[in-house]
Amino acid sequence: MGKRQLDIDHPGRDYTRDIPMITSGPDAKYGALSRDGVSCQACHHMAETKTPPGIPPLTYFLEHSITGLFETGKQDELAGPFKDNEIAVLPMKNSLGITPKNDDYIKSSRMCGSCHTINLPIMDGSGHSIEQATYIEWLNSVYQDEFGKPDAKAQSCQQCHMPGKYVNPQAKIKVDPIQTRIAIVEDDSYPAADHRAPTPDIHVRFRTADFARHELLGMNAFVLEMFKQFNQLLGVRLGDYMTGNIDSLQVVQDNLLRQATSASATVSVDRKVDGNVLVATVHVQNLAGHRFPSGVGFRRLFIQLDVKNGSDVVWSSGQTNSDGVIIDRRTGKPLPTEFFVGGKYQKHHQVIDAEDQVQIYEELTLDANNQFTTSFIRRDHELKDNRLLPLGWKPDGPQPGVMPKFFQDATHPKGDAEHDPDYTDGKGGDMLTYRIHLPAGVDPSKVTVDATLWSQTIPPYYLKDRFTGANGDGTKRLKFITSTINLTATKLQNWKVFVASASK
Repeated sequence: MGKRQLDIDHPGRDYTRDIPMITSGPDAKYGALSRDGVSCQACHHMAETKTPPGIPPLTYFLEHSITGLFETGKQDELAGPFKDNEIAVLPMKNSLGITPKNDDYIKSSRMCGSCHTINLPIMDGSGHSIEQATYIEWLNSVYQDEFGKPDAKAQSCQQCHMPGKYVNPQAKIKVDPIQTRIAIVEDDSYPAADHRAPTPDIHVRFRTADFARHELLGMNAFVLEMFKQFNQLLGVRLGDYMTGNIDSLQVVQDNLLRQATSASATVSVDRKVDGNVLVATVHVQNLAGHRFPSGVGFRRLFIQLDVKNGSDVVWSSGQTNSDGVIIDRRTGKPLPTEFFVGGKYQKHHQVIDAEDQVQIYEELTLDANNQFTTSFIRRDHELKDNRLLPLGWKPDGPQPGVMPKFFQDATHPKGDAEHDPDYTDGKGGDMLTYRIHLPAGVDPSKVTVDATLWSQTIPPYYLKDRFTGANGDGTKRLKFITSTINLTATKLQNWKVFVASASK
């Protein structure tokens, strides 16, 4: 918001990195807006991209309205999903000087695509790279509803990330659907007062359907934990100044962890004995409406496979230490692939037969010097992208010719995953085989195989990249927080989030 408002007020002026820290003087408002980042109005001011005649709307949108370059409506109006004759406009107009207006664009996934499709220049090379592709990943899935006849599974971004229900199995709460009045500003249920507006002008309807909880969740529970433990350092108010509630961040984190285990991915495992070799087959299924993981490319998902003889682990792939670093079980040392020592990395596996091989679903990129990078503007080459594709993915999806090739290619797997049939069948899953030579004296028919799926939104190599050679205030702050945060009493122990598990 700080960047956009500065552009409006002072066209041509550069937005600099010091602005978010400004708290006084003429630029204080841009600092405050920058620290907020995104507000309700950022989305509710968005307007549908005006496409010139003769140009396909999707093509024009992808070339002009992504990377945050969305169009906006009138300053004194906000867009909403309800019809104009169904809403009371006076309370908002009186308190904010803004009139709520109906605009169905607010319900479209394309609106989300303005910020969740990011096309950036390659600063040490040439051309551009799609740094985030969440919207076009959704568009190339069974869930899209913009082209052809929608599938029975079709679901917009809002339908998934803004549910009209609340379910909390731990508290044994299930409200489906939520039925309530939308607004909590003054309406005709408030005590009578002199000079009050006529009742019809302030009557807020009771909604029996279409109430949307603005969860808008991703998977980054670690940032929420940072806000909880370092709220003063980060300038975050833990208590709600209107209600006094202090559990808001915990509630959001609980919602996120439920989403991780119920709506992200599943894992299953089967096993057989082939001579003296234990053969385990693991299947991972993506439940998300886009790649999993999606968004920024350094997020990763990985499988921990443990073979147990009684309570003893006799073979393991994907164990971590307390910092979330994948280690060698026997030595406790990080695998060379964790920090790309000597250019080593975990390739996409279809068969794993050694403990130092780990199936990691991730995107890895190289800069112009063929060095691994997490920079968004030095993505010269995509070495690997085996993130789980969504159900219904097609090489030319959603329909032939409707998406420009540059964007179409951004939804494709890269590296060894390109040659894995699981990444071309459109089923949104991955099957891999573990061939395990057990220690002498261990009966393969007696062991148990455990497969666990873990999510890491902040992998150790990403932090190492931040802390190498950089010494700015933001880096110092991040280093202090990540070095002192206490995750032992949380569900984020060892810097990873549990997604699913299976045993055989």
